[in-house]
Amino acid sequence: MKLTEVKKGDRFGRLMVLVKPQKRFDCGLRRSSQLLAVLVRCDCGTVKEVWWHHLRTGRVQSCGCLRREVSRQKATKHGMRKTRLYQTWNNMLRRCEDSTAQSYKYYGAKGITVCVAWHRFERFAAWALSHGYTDDLLIDRIRNTEGYKPSNCRWVACGESSRNRTLNTWGRHVQCSDGRIFHSARAAARQVGVSHVNILRVCHGKRKTSAGFGWTFIGEEETSDE
Repeated sequence: MKLTEVKKGDRFGRLMVLVKPQKRFDCGLRRSSQLLAVLVRCDCGTVKEVWWHHLRTGRVQSCGCLRREVSRQKATKHGMRKTRLYQTWNNMLRRCEDSTAQSYKYYGAKGITVCVAWHRFERFAAWALSHGYTDDLLIDRIRNTEGYKPSNCRWVACGESSRNRTLNTWGRHVQCSDGRIFHSARAAARQVGVSHVNILRVCHGKRKTSAGFGWTFIGEEETSDE
């Protein structure tokens, strides 16, 4: 639309022209269209001025409410934002990719990553639900040195009290090679009669065994972040 054709009542997306374009400032060699502002009213009721060249080219179609609505729809389209599964996914990403997360030093800083496919919650949820996920299970990496991906993850059961514990190097659950599961390396050490430090060394791959057993971390979900 040419400038001379613009009139009160014309619509551009959600915006209706209230006053024809008016010159607002002089900016030297810029085109004349960039010197003009238009007073408009959005369908949501907001009245504001926008640049004529933004309006003419379609760069601006609302007062900003359209962008907010689209962003909100993208964030909630799966309808599972408040579920435990969503929190599990969000916590997994944070500890691997957010350097400000409390447990990042145990995961992202040590090279533990989340596979590309699981950066989309819908794909992670599809895998979880097809592999027996229920709200009383924790996500677990099978091989401790590898990241989160379908071939390296499973769901493991854990008692109610253990789900309320923050899982970190000292408080993460550990499993003995004979199948026993302990709330922490310290708990395992008390039962087996060895140093919890040695158990942790086995879990981190620095030793092969402790007290004749192999040891691995399980249940890496940070429930304190839910």
